[in-house]
Amino acid sequence: ELVGPGGDLEERLGRALDPEADDSGLGRLAGSITEGFRELRDLIVRDQGREEGRDAEAARGTAQGVDYEDVVEGLLRDTAAGIGGCVVERVGRESGTLGSRRTVGDFVVEFPEGGRVVIEAKNQARVDLKGANGILEELDQALANRDAGFAVCVSCRDAFPAEVGAFGLYGDRLLVVDDGDGTMLTVALRWAEAALRARREGRELEIDTAVVADRLERIRAMAERFKTTQRSLTEVGKSVDTVRATLRDMRSDLVELVDDIRRELAPGDGG
Repeated sequence: ELVGPGGDLEERLGRALDPEADDSGLGRLAGSITEGFRELRDLIVRDQGREEGRDAEAARGTAQGVDYEDVVEGLLRDTAAGIGGCVVERVGRESGTLGSRRTVGDFVVEFPEGGRVVIEAKNQARVDLKGANGILEELDQALANRDAGFAVCVSCRDAFPAEVGAFGLYGDRLLVVDDGDGTMLTVALRWAEAALRARREGRELEIDTAVVADRLERIRAMAERFKTTQRSLTEVGKSVDTVRATLRDMRSDLVELVDDIRRELAPGDGG
């Protein structure tokens, strides 16, 4: 009765080992394992979501950076054409003298009189100034990596710290903000050319940087006002075109009405 087939022991073992029974030991163990796998699955799903979000954000940032580099390349080539005899190279995907994996420095411009300037293009919300990850350290590396004598960082946004402004000179490193109109990048390239020429001639570049920075800020503010006014004029132009089209339609309607009246007033066959 206790240990035989169908006995009490067999019945108790059956209940204890029944995975479908909630009160069985095996059922509780299976439930605990299932719950553990469910928690693990949820963690993996959340991690994958965060990773996909980071990847998407990184992809967007990379795309923005590449797009801005395309803009900078066009501006550099236009400015270099005005100087004459310059050579512009886009080298951001090529390794430099610091090693096979060091690609710091997006562009190199060689001036006809000699001297090289390296340009780093940034399109991000924040650019730190100092420290291991600061832009000044990065430009020092770019100078060495591209064998250049002067370095420029051009930012698409006002991402530099407030004390930098739109034009900040730090030795042979120049930081400028240019949203794509080319004004500040042209100034930076001309400044680099003058600095390298002065260095070759053994003299200092005698320019009051504070005055230059102030005038450039004013130019930048006027350029913003110009763009705003230009947009307003464009809207006015569209309004004028709309009014002109409306008047043209009204004239056609008036001519048609006058023709109708003329036909009504014209003498018939009876005189």
